[in-house]
Amino acid sequence: MRAGVRLSLVLGTVLLLAGIVVDETTGWLEGRGFLTNVLSSLTGFFFAVPLAVLVLSEVNAGQEERRAVRAMLERASTAAESIALSGAVLAPPEPSDLRARATQARRRAMAIESAIAPDADDRLAAAAEALTAFLNGWTASWLEPSAVAASLVSMEHHCEELTRISARLADLTGPLAGLPFQPASFSSDAADWRLADSTLHEEIGSALAGIRDLRGEWASRPTGLDQATLRALVLTTRTHDVTAVLAAIDAAVTSADRLTELARRARALDTTLTFDGRPLRDHLVA
Repeated sequence: MRAGVRLSLVLGTVLLLAGIVVDETTGWLEGRGFLTNVLSSLTGFFFAVPLAVLVLSEVNAGQEERRAVRAMLERASTAAESIALSGAVLAPPEPSDLRARATQARRRAMAIESAIAPDADDRLAAAAEALTAFLNGWTASWLEPSAVAASLVSMEHHCEELTRISARLADLTGPLAGLPFQPASFSSDAADWRLADSTLHEEIGSALAGIRDLRGEWASRPTGLDQATLRALVLTTRTHDVTAVLAAIDAAVTSADRLTELARRARALDTTLTFDGRPLRDHLVA
């Protein structure tokens, strides 16, 4: 096409110069109106064709670019919707209630250390009940670790796609703005969550076993063994359980808070993701 444009311009220039020279020096074209019109039209044609080709090429290129941009924006919108759907299932129904149960569980776990007393059996029963309620409530109000991991993997995949789309848009007009997170952070979130959840179940299970042992040791204590001695013996073996439970609860709730924030940002992605200074969804209304 470029060779044809150059040839057309050369021919048009040759005809134009030849016409001027002949007209000014010989007057040969006088009285030859039809031939003059033909040569004038041909000269104009050779100049008009390149101009039309260039203009149409620019128009077509602009249309192709707009179509490409819209297609990428549609892909970005689909990816953002997928991220929002994956994020919607991460947050527990009542995060504040989960934290309230965690506070109660911490209080009961700490009470284990002071439960060797005349009413020890009641105190240990209350501690065991609170820890069991927390564990059951935690499991019921959240997804299984495998489901959480699957949601995070899905979000990571679509976030990587958004990053690639943004890079391609940057080559045309400009990148996406408001990308909510880096894909690499998802892997650590998933690993931290699985560890926190597993540790929580393991340590609370160990503590509940320890509570059963404490109640048995208190009920079967030898006659004449004073309370202080029994307390020292029992707490020496059980303090680790309490400390581990408290650490596991803290780690699990911290991990839950992080995932809850991630879910919130994912659900709000349709308003935070922008292109050319406007929300992404506004570009797809037309």
